[in-house]
Amino acid sequence: MKKLILVAILSMFILSSGFGAGLINNVPLSQSSICTGDTITLKFYVTDNGTVPTYAPYTTYTVYYYNSGSPSATTTSIPCTSWYTQSSPGVIKFAIPSSSTTRTYKLFVRWMGSGIPPSPPTIVVNPLPTISIITDNPNYLCSGQTAMLTASGARTYSWSTTDRKSVV
Repeated sequence: MKKLILVAILSMFILSSGFGAGLINNVPLSQSSICTGDTITLKFYVTDNGTVPTYAPYTTYTVYYYNSGSPSATTTSIPCTSWYTQSSPGVIKFAIPSSSTTRTYKLFVRWMGSGIPPSPPTIVVNPLPTISIITDNPNYLCSGQTAMLTASGARTYSWSTTDRKSVV
């Protein structure tokens, strides 16, 4: 009898709180890689057995990320005041954590009670490149003189001359 009452109370808690009922659907990311320190926009919506939940939302939506091991919650969160739908998804801007090495992160949005999505979106986070520019004239330029600039450390370059080569 005690077990039956406990199960009934636990079931009422789960049904009334929504704990574990809703599923956060994370929209695929618009890009596959980004530099450390950049910001990415995460979009998501909530379903409960394929439809918008009928119970009231509560708490906050929070961004989680991880490289390996357990997901880490971030301080990036928004109040959970309404359910977001596929046609009108929620949006959170997330600052990518700093890293000195290339890492692949899994990013996803959760709310209290939702589980980790089965296939969270992933993104490759690249460290900022170390760029250097050298010149063939080591000291200074006088009016009318020219210098050749050589850049290194990146794949592409953008000079004020609109050239995209590493030497101008």
